[in-house]
Amino acid sequence: MSNNCLRITIIGAGISGILMAYKLQKHLLEFVDFRIFEKNSDLGGTWFENRYPGCACDVPSHVYQHSFAPNPDWSKFYASSQEIQQYLKRVVKHFDLDKFIHYNSTVTSATWREDRGTWKVEVENQGTFESEILVNAGGILNHLQMPNIDGLDSFSGPLLHTAAWDNSIDLRDKRVAVIGAGASSIQLLPQIQQHCSHIDVYIRTPSWISPGGLTKSKCYQSNIL
Repeated sequence: MSNNCLRITIIGAGISGILMAYKLQKHLLEFVDFRIFEKNSDLGGTWFENRYPGCACDVPSHVYQHSFAPNPDWSKFYASSQEIQQYLKRVVKHFDLDKFIHYNSTVTSATWREDRGTWKVEVENQGTFESEILVNAGGILNHLQMPNIDGLDSFSGPLLHTAAWDNSIDLRDKRVAVIGAGASSIQLLPQIQQHCSHIDVYIRTPSWISPGGLTKSKCYQSNIL
């Protein structure tokens, strides 16, 4: 990084980190040096990590996109995680943002140093980086937790989490217990219920579910991608 520019470190190459990179490149590139540290091998954040059956956006596709990169060709009213990630990859390619992203780079600590007015950022197996500004775009959905249930550690069957789905586990003709009735559960259940012999759903608070939208997104926009 140049000593003549303001240095910026961004954590995460999900939808927020990509937005930050676009804005900095478009408006401030001559004044700042910045880099993105992404722990995964590819961009997308939530939409790269979540791959459970039925995973999709729970707001209409045409409003879940960057305003500077409209996409009129969403295949569904609620796009799948794979389609959203592919959209984000096209955005990064179109605006040449990939050069700012460092993959397989896990940030292990970030410490403010008052005497220097900078952030000291530790990246696993890569050393220390210093910057005047730190942007945490790591989100809140990447630290999964299993429920604290007595006896769970001695359960002999496979344990799955929607944020770390294992496609190698065959649920056909299995008795399955699902904990939770949020968006992930609502998307998952219709996909697996037809294959399982029995499913019990354990919830704390009942969910309200409205009828689904259109099967094809009707968005009349110019397409820059």
